[in-house]
Amino acid sequence: MNLSRLQSGLVGLLLLPLLLIACTQEPKEQRYTKDYQTNFLALWTILDEGYCFFDDKLPSSGDTTWSDLKAIYTPRVAQCQSEDEFFDLMVELMCHLKDGHVNLFAPFDVGGWNIRKGARHCLDSRIRNLYLQPHMRRAGSIYYAPITYNGHASDSIGYMVIPSFSSSISLVHLHAVFTRLAHCRGLIIDMRSNGGGLLSNADRLASVLIPSDTVVGYMSTKTGPGHQDFGPLKEIQLARAPISWQRPTVILVDRGTYSAANSLVAYVKGTTRHVLFMGDRTGGGGGLPRSSELPNGWWLRYSSSRMYDAQRQSIEGGIEPHIIQEQTEEATAKQQDALIERAIALLLKGNK
Repeated sequence: MNLSRLQSGLVGLLLLPLLLIACTQEPKEQRYTKDYQTNFLALWTILDEGYCFFDDKLPSSGDTTWSDLKAIYTPRVAQCQSEDEFFDLMVELMCHLKDGHVNLFAPFDVGGWNIRKGARHCLDSRIRNLYLQPHMRRAGSIYYAPITYNGHASDSIGYMVIPSFSSSISLVHLHAVFTRLAHCRGLIIDMRSNGGGLLSNADRLASVLIPSDTVVGYMSTKTGPGHQDFGPLKEIQLARAPISWQRPTVILVDRGTYSAANSLVAYVKGTTRHVLFMGDRTGGGGGLPRSSELPNGWWLRYSSSRMYDAQRQSIEGGIEPHIIQEQTEEATAKQQDALIERAIALLLKGNK
């Protein structure tokens, strides 16, 4: 099985299922119209009253506020000559929020912020796939094997690749994986380019890695139309799973590690000591999304609840790994993954 083919366009393809799975849909109250000004005002108002990160993205004390953008874009909307032009303009407006959870869904396209903008190069999926061969197995959406590639057969390092959280990962899947990697003295969990999906998957995987029942984070929900209207922080508690992995572990992340995958990083980094994170800063996505329908039938998705780590720090802007490491030209030329090789070296050193 060629894992690299599963990676192409993964984040974009996940957006539509997430719309159905992770969002709360609002009832349709307006009449259908394609009028550009009407739809622009509807989009602007929905975000103005429902979006949860204005203080971080466009603070009232900043050079440009959300109200300023309304004034700037109103005359530009009047100049739109086609649906495509209007769609592109609305996506441009939304990208001022720099939030991968703010997306516009039309019958002909899906638009939003590119979470990989300015990211380090951390992954060659074709080379990554080599480290799963020749003994790769699959449990749900987890691909796993003991690493034998590049002379590592005797190192006893397990390797798990989780390219997406879009499909459910059950405790049965996790039990199957950890049972078959039980002989390994260290583990690498590869979360690079995992664009998220079901938050329950982050909960289950974290429950295997945490040392005990604990508070792994907090959430605050929007309670009104004002930019400051939020309820109190609520604890996110996880119970340790009956399956447990407490041996040295390295989790690989990059800017494509987003949304529910970003939450997994927050849960584990703030509550464990046997897990190191390596790669690039994660993409963020620390807001739970919901969706609303525009008068023209398009759907708008946006972040409506804030999530925090165990130290009550926002995870919207991404999470810094313990070790910064990117894929190097030298490693690529040798058909090696620089992050996996460094992770193996760290695990072997820690076991001596």
